Amino acid sequence: MKRGDFETGIRLYGQLLQKDPSNARITYYLGYAYGQTGNHDREISLYRRVIELGYQSDQIYYNLGEAYLELDQVNKAIRAFKKGVSKNKNSADNHFGLGRAYHKAFQYTQAERELLKAVRLAPEDILFRESLGFFYEERGELKKAIEQFEKAVAIDPEYREAREHLEHLVEQTKTDKESPHGMGGQ
Repeated sequence: MKRGDFETGIRLYGQLLQKDPSNARITYYLGYAYGQTGNHDREISLYRRVIELGYQSDQIYYNLGEAYLELDQVNKAIRAFKKGVSKNKNSADNHFGLGRAYHKAFQYTQAERELLKAVRLAPEDILFRESLGFFYEERGELKKAIEQFEKAVAIDPEYREAREHLEHLVEQTKTDKESPHGMGGQ
């Protein structure tokens, strides 16, 4: 698994699970391995089995929510992330996932609220900042988007994608200001 050989991991965890079908930890790892191979239906069924076995950490609900998002089952993802937050209100991952799920559901106020919570809980997480920046950009709030990308670049100046996107946004705002209609001449 650490080497990224998920097919071998699936085979080995599957063998272990045959010997001890009630082992929640092995079931969890097997679900994770299936998720890494793109088999999200199997991943979900294994995570649900883990929950039935009594393992109900915020992390299992985060992984379950992510699997639902991969299958574009947004309402199920929202429920999973909410359950994860109910298990641990300081779970930055679950707030992040919930924000992304709300965004996909076009519930922008809730999406922003959850993404901001994730950033407050894990201010050095570049992915959270970048996602919040893209959210603001999509909403046309370029100043807020630039602020998030600036913070991402400050965290990791070597993060090329964030730096390039920041440059793009800054250039876009310059073009918008120079346009007689404020929309880049469009």
